[in-house]
Amino acid sequence: EFKYDYYTYNVVITDKLGHDTCTVTNNSQVLDSGDDHIQLQYGNNYFIDGSSTICSGGLKMAIFANSQHEKEQQQQPQL
Repeated sequence: EFKYDYYTYNVVITDKLGHDTCTVTNNSQVLDSGDDHIQLQYGNNYFIDGSSTICSGGLKMAIFANSQHEKEQQQQPQL
């Protein structure tokens, strides 16, 4: 969950390029409610603030989720 002042900040779900360069890419999703609930995807998840100045100042994060959501696990073929 991301809670923030939506007048000043936002949350951008982005890719590695967007994260590393503080750029809102074509694949990005901008959230601006001030209270966003995000289901992490298995693997790398990247988040930045949409302002390149704020992001470059350090307001960004990368999260690696090493466990799949229960529904995703059920959809995986059993070997």
